[in-house]
Amino acid sequence: MGKEMDWGTLLRESAANIRQLSLYYPVEKDAAKVTRKYPMRINPYYLSLIKEREDAIWKQSVPDLRELEDEEGVPDPLHEENDSPVAGLVHRYPDRVLLLVSNRCAMYCRFCTRKRGVGDPFKRIKKEQVLKGIEYIREHEEIRDVLISGGDPLLLKDEELAFFLERLKEIKHVEVLRIGTRVACSLPQRITDGLVSLLRRYHPLYINTHFNHPGEFTEESRRACSTIADAGIPLGDQTVLLRGINDSVDVMNALIRGLWSMRVTPYYIYQADLTKGTKHFRTDVDLGIEIFKRLKFHPSLPMPHFVIDAPGGGGKIPITPECRFYDVINGDGIEVLNLDYLEYNVLKSRLEDAGDKGAGIIVIELREIEKNKEDKGVYELLKQNHPLYINMHLNHPDELTEDVKRVAPMLCDAGVPLGDRINLIEGVNNDPKVIKELAHELLKLRVKPYYLHADSEEDGLAIVNSLRGFTTGMAVPHLVVGDRIISPNYIVEKTREKIVLRNYQGRTFEYPNTNS
Repeated sequence: MGKEMDWGTLLRESAANIRQLSLYYPVEKDAAKVTRKYPMRINPYYLSLIKEREDAIWKQSVPDLRELEDEEGVPDPLHEENDSPVAGLVHRYPDRVLLLVSNRCAMYCRFCTRKRGVGDPFKRIKKEQVLKGIEYIREHEEIRDVLISGGDPLLLKDEELAFFLERLKEIKHVEVLRIGTRVACSLPQRITDGLVSLLRRYHPLYINTHFNHPGEFTEESRRACSTIADAGIPLGDQTVLLRGINDSVDVMNALIRGLWSMRVTPYYIYQADLTKGTKHFRTDVDLGIEIFKRLKFHPSLPMPHFVIDAPGGGGKIPITPECRFYDVINGDGIEVLNLDYLEYNVLKSRLEDAGDKGAGIIVIELREIEKNKEDKGVYELLKQNHPLYINMHLNHPDELTEDVKRVAPMLCDAGVPLGDRINLIEGVNNDPKVIKELAHELLKLRVKPYYLHADSEEDGLAIVNSLRGFTTGMAVPHLVVGDRIISPNYIVEKTREKIVLRNYQGRTFEYPNTNS
């Protein structure tokens, strides 16, 4: 396979047609009909992950005749093109946009939402188009969050990517940059020291990657994620629920645990979109809900949101069911350290104890930031004990002092994913405006709000509802009452055949409940 090849060579040696793929595996000749409509690319690295025909890696990457038999799907199920004031820029939510900078990927997923254009050489995204999108962002001061996507933005050369990032960073009202990429999974060789050295110049910057199966966790993908995290770039993961690939409790539990071990925050689990050519991948919605209810979540580690990206452009609508935290602390290699503040000797002792207990993942519940001392030894200790997470307990924007604003980025630069556990307190922060401001300011510090703890479901739901549509999904915490994860009900109607959902604007959208 050539594991030591550079990423450019791997791309050039990809299997891009059925004849090339047949050099590795027997493939039906009729599959060439699929590639004439929907391009194929499987680079040698991702191809090497296939253990047998029809396994999870095969199904994601090898063309299937069923892609041509889908009579139900539509080319643009999310109406992205309807919400594009300029080509290649989607402005659906008030304060954030999606900016497409490439239509190429390291591997063309057979379930891709943008099958209509990804990989098509006649639909390459030109520099001039991206610059028009950036100019639109510059002219709209309400935009403070830009998600850079494609295709895969990291298939651009370093200098091309820097050119666009530099211009976005110059826009004063843009507070957060995000990159959606799959290369940490599909072509981890792309994550070079030079690339991350470039990216770290544009903080606060987040990377969301895309793992769908534990078979994608390799030495190379772990190295790639570690390199990103060590550069102080928070990592999230967006997984698609796929029939025959990850539609089981055991696979999803292994996937989430694997992500935690790589310092990757499970961000979204998507119900598959109604994209033409992907019907054979979609599961029943009820199945996804039942799987989610049985997953093993940990009260100190991030858990994903289960969402449907509404057909017709309604945006992401959570369908996360009410569930409970499972007791996975004992015997599961997760050790929680409760510390008032980070002091070298205490931290060293506690970390050594955790190591003696065989901890595979360490979580520090950190009560106090103000008292954190200027001790470089603390940060070196943290770097030596990954995978390690730190949860802060900041409840109000006024607590984001200069010390917090100094220390939080330093912790992140030590490769530590930072989360916040917010306690809803009557008369202190039980105002949606307060929590909105807190969430936005945390993201600028590269801190993700994980959980909102409340005594009252009603009060907590009012806060969570207020965040919908007006801030990135990363800033919407899960509501916790006791040991229960409480989710707002955005389901208007659910039958065996369909599910009707309400988005943040009050509009309703219909999605098929069954894929029979």
